Amino acid sequence: MRNLLALPPEPPEASLATLQQLLARVGATALVYFIDSVSGLFLLTADTLRFFPLTLTPDSLGQLLRRVSPVFDPEGSGPVRGARHFNLRALHRLFELLVAPALPFLSPDRPLFIVPDGPLFRLPFAALVLDFQRPYAYDRATYLTERHPISILPALGLLLDSLQATDALLDVSGLGRARFADDPRMGEVLPVVFRRQPLPDLPGVHEELERITRRFVRTQRWEDYRATEPRFRQAATESRVLHLASHVLLHPTSSAFHAIVLSPSPGDDGVLFLHELLRNPLSADLVVLSGCNTAAGEVLPGEGLEGLQYAILAAGARGVVATRWLVEDRSMAELMDRFYGYLAAGLPLDRALQQARLDFLKNAPPELQSPFYWASPAFFGAPRVLALTPRSYPLLPWGWILLLLLGVGVGVLLRYRKRRRAHGTSLAV
Repeated sequence: MRNLLALPPEPPEASLATLQQLLARVGATALVYFIDSVSGLFLLTADTLRFFPLTLTPDSLGQLLRRVSPVFDPEGSGPVRGARHFNLRALHRLFELLVAPALPFLSPDRPLFIVPDGPLFRLPFAALVLDFQRPYAYDRATYLTERHPISILPALGLLLDSLQATDALLDVSGLGRARFADDPRMGEVLPVVFRRQPLPDLPGVHEELERITRRFVRTQRWEDYRATEPRFRQAATESRVLHLASHVLLHPTSSAFHAIVLSPSPGDDGVLFLHELLRNPLSADLVVLSGCNTAAGEVLPGEGLEGLQYAILAAGARGVVATRWLVEDRSMAELMDRFYGYLAAGLPLDRALQQARLDFLKNAPPELQSPFYWASPAFFGAPRVLALTPRSYPLLPWGWILLLLLGVGVGVLLRYRKRRRAHGTSLAV
């Protein structure tokens, strides 16, 4: 595939000693899985390598995932009744089988780098349950995300990219398309397999992009007819963070034709396919794919999950945030807003997403505490702190009023104390 697409040759694999040095630098632990007729887990730290046999096969793992929720049924399509009610008992069983063997060697709050295999690419590791009381009592459960920030890596060799510095003109570029119903060209532009149903409008895209870009100093935003493929290529080479908000199309038989729907421009159809991503180098530190199922794709033996996040990483981006199932608009918007807030505060990517989840769990009403609402977005790549420039907002009018009242109060207090001292002196005389 790399030869056919004229991509540069893959770099040589890093040695075990090099990987351990990188883990020591960030204080992380790596969990590397393989799932087959014989399955196992390698635990790698800065100073040790351990192996744990796992009593799982691809079939038994698939059955457990389907017990968690219908969203993990590969044969399912579209919304499924009851999909939002994740079964905590099944998530706890997955924790026991996949993480508990290594738990004695995992220090709390230490970053976890997870290299999945096979069906594990679809598993939300952040939602694995350490303990629970009832299968659907979400406020009484303890999740893995409360113990560790988590990064998903197709291969540990991606840690080498974490040492490379990047130069960028902009903090954040936002591209989004909200209107589709009034575009007469959509039926002509999209491949036949995607023409069965019209694409609905996405009314929340404008507010989403506005909230994100107003957090930082150096930003640009392109929406609707301005969100084109040339603009995407421009933003991908000059921005630290590239945020995409639009429909994602998943081809049923060929992952090379997964696509992001942008707007047409002269010489471009406005549909950005996975194979086109692989042909165009990216240099962004982070690409955020905001939408439903943006991390979906075909699991290839020895390659991992070949979806849009796979193509973005292969094309040179150093990190991707993508979703594993159909997301609920309001909860996703709140998660992303909190995520960017923590990035602006200087947290590394994995901890920013972890804190966004924890904030959501702390403040969400009981009906929104299911992992369905907060565990869909995952971070793929090597975490780092992004050199972003947060915007400092001017003091609001009520802030000036408070400062004025405070100043008056301090002045009155000082005058009162001065008069008291003067009165005491006169009495002594």
